[in-house]
Amino acid sequence: MNPSRTLVVACLLTAASAMAATPENWDESYRGTALPESGEWPWGVSPGSNTTAVIEGDCLRISDRGTAKGQLRFYNRQWHAERSLGGVVEARLKVCSCSGPAGVIVMAADGANETSLTFYPDRVEFGQSGRSHTMNTSDAFHTYRLELRGTRVSLSVDGRQVVDEAAGLSKPAYNGRNCVGFGSLSSAATGEALWEFVRHRTHEPAARLTEGVQHGVVYKKAGVYACFPSLMRLPDGAFVTSFGTRVRRSHMDSTGGSAVYTSRDDGRTWQPAQKSVTNPLFQRRDGGVTYAAAYGWREVPVERAEEFRAQGLTVRDVRPGVVAYLSGAYSFLRRGGEEKGKRTPVPTPAGLSLMGYNSAALCVTRAGVRLNAIYGRPKGASHTTSFVLRSADDGETWNLVTIAKPVSDAKEGEIGFDETAIAELSDGRVMAMMRPDPDRHGYLYQSVSEDGAKTWSQPVKTPMWGYPAHLLALGDSRVLCIYGYRRAPMGIRACLSRDGGRTWDIEREFVLRADGKRNGSDLGYPLTAKLEDGTLMTIYYFTCSDGITHIATTRWKIPASN
Repeated sequence: MNPSRTLVVACLLTAASAMAATPENWDESYRGTALPESGEWPWGVSPGSNTTAVIEGDCLRISDRGTAKGQLRFYNRQWHAERSLGGVVEARLKVCSCSGPAGVIVMAADGANETSLTFYPDRVEFGQSGRSHTMNTSDAFHTYRLELRGTRVSLSVDGRQVVDEAAGLSKPAYNGRNCVGFGSLSSAATGEALWEFVRHRTHEPAARLTEGVQHGVVYKKAGVYACFPSLMRLPDGAFVTSFGTRVRRSHMDSTGGSAVYTSRDDGRTWQPAQKSVTNPLFQRRDGGVTYAAAYGWREVPVERAEEFRAQGLTVRDVRPGVVAYLSGAYSFLRRGGEEKGKRTPVPTPAGLSLMGYNSAALCVTRAGVRLNAIYGRPKGASHTTSFVLRSADDGETWNLVTIAKPVSDAKEGEIGFDETAIAELSDGRVMAMMRPDPDRHGYLYQSVSEDGAKTWSQPVKTPMWGYPAHLLALGDSRVLCIYGYRRAPMGIRACLSRDGGRTWDIEREFVLRADGKRNGSDLGYPLTAKLEDGTLMTIYYFTCSDGITHIATTRWKIPASN
């Protein structure tokens, strides 16, 4: 064969092979063209003094020149790795200098254990074992691939494996963290490097979807962060949902406003509504309106931040020049025949920072007791407490009742409770399903009241991993709990109890979605309604691989075998 033709054939075969190869589907890929904290999917950052991060061409230069406490610059994000399956982190960088451990670092933790790589000019060193690979890291950009699975850790450089340790992952994860990170993570050490990219993905377990699920989209728009839907059904059968349409990917900054959509075909299609409507649960017997709620986040100029911190209240940054604080709760009452209503503070302890949930927290019992589950952090407390605003006189008066204070678990440490779903069961008991604080504990906790929400049982850990939740009593002894699932494979799940919440059939957990991507905190908050034919319509917010957070629905049925 002609040598030139041989060369052409070889090149074509090589190109065809490259095109046929399946590229890795990264959960997140940061490239050094903008600061990690300023992108649409911002990384968390610890920006210590005497450190800098600047863009140079297509690279991020991170410089840590300080050796005092807190002088480090570390970027991190959650990645929700499953311990037995692990994940992969790849970074392409060129080292300039590194004086000690974690001066230039890539770190990965799976919630149970963690490992890290320190990049010196003449070697790459594992943080937990001292195992190192000798090489010149400062002569050019190199691609480093760190993979962990179970207890196994491996390192590849420019496509060649250089370290593989079957028992290399043994250092406990600090404070149970489950994240990846890069930069400088040492106060004592200095370091500088140019970072071209950092990308990661988790190895996902297989998930068997519930049969017959049908997904739909309520609202989806590039550049809009659509989040936190509500759900109500009007007397004429129409569904109404309202949700945030924010311009920033923020749980704090509501800039961008909200939207209201309605459906008149049992949630199959949705159209914009002209205006919001009053929730039927707020209607009084005399035709008036009443409800109670936490004030929630209230924005003030940044100059007033210390005023509220001095009261022991929770204060958070919102955007430049603006902070928000949490405080107490209020009730609203407009009696039938009155044109205007009145807002009245609900008595709460001083320094209590209260926050509301969504419509999963609302309930009016058959006896007429009105409930809204809220949560908050008492002054000086480390974890949150679950409360309920309660009225037994059709909204004339309201009081704050404690559902569950933080508890101490010998294995998991102190656990508080926040976003709480609430429902009256067929036997008249009222159940609360609570999100754990902190989230890493993962499992929902439940508490039950047998006296109309005046007093509550000690919280009990359920077998359901996922949060936050919605409870739906199905009209018999069955109760359905629906929740976001914020670890791989991320999505929406549900679990059934056939005995009034005393036990949960986690072995036959329903998997409605398993295609969630990106930041695990950007999906969930499901709400479910039961239609006349037994179909369930679940609404939630969701993020797929395209990165557009949107409002979605799933129509499904509980299999007859359940």
